[in-house]
Amino acid sequence: MLFICIASASAQKIAKKEVDKFTKKEIIETSYEKLYKQNLMMSGYTNIFECAIRKVDGTYAMPANILTRDVEKYTEESGVTFLLDNDETVELLTAYTGVSGEQYANGYMFNTLFRLSSDDVQKLKNNKVVAIRVSYLGGYYDHDVKGKNQELISKMIILVDGE
Repeated sequence: MLFICIASASAQKIAKKEVDKFTKKEIIETSYEKLYKQNLMMSGYTNIFECAIRKVDGTYAMPANILTRDVEKYTEESGVTFLLDNDETVELLTAYTGVSGEQYANGYMFNTLFRLSSDDVQKLKNNKVVAIRVSYLGGYYDHDVKGKNQELISKMIILVDGE
């Protein structure tokens, strides 16, 4: 009953809940939610960070889509840093490397995945995300996360945990 209340109280929902027929592992994944979106002079979106939370037998990951204005290259040192409301940070490195080449709106999309340690999960579950830094080869973008979006990741983790 509590699970239903949490699911209906937030915009997030479970997009996938299944047992893999080969590995027999339970897979739970939320819908994708945008932490921020920026529209450049009403010409179309040029910056977006959207993510979901995936839990596979107790192991967490964050699949994400990053839209940037220009084609960017992502290496093993690329990733995101979340600034939390308690001034701590959570730094996640991309599990995928490559170039943001898929054109979308007025920008270029990069699809990736970030692995979350148990410490990352606890910090993100118990704190609001107030800003995000997206790092790529040669630079980064900083964006503030505003309003109810600050609690999106926390709510997604709670949702996959069934709390």
